Amino acid sequence: MNMKNHYEVPYDDHLEEYTLPDKSNSYDELDKISLIEAIDNLDEKYREPFIMKYVKGFSLEEISDMLGITVNLVKQRLFRAKKILYESLMED
Repeated sequence: MNMKNHYEVPYDDHLEEYTLPDKSNSYDELDKISLIEAIDNLDEKYREPFIMKYVKGFSLEEISDMLGITVNLVKQRLFRAKKILYESLMED
């Protein structure tokens, strides 16, 4: 039996354009930083498909193939990732 292909999904390159806020940064930039931190805090099984879908633009089928999981499981993990992110951001 083949082991599933495990793809690391780096998104650090997207973090480089954001720095810690200072007095000149807008509220939108604070929101972006909060979102990036919340994504970074997601469990890997939720973070990977989230980044693949919403940062890298892969389709559900592509994510399924790359992670070696079903499309339904990809959908479930994306749903849970969004729920966790929403709850995390609402706490702030």
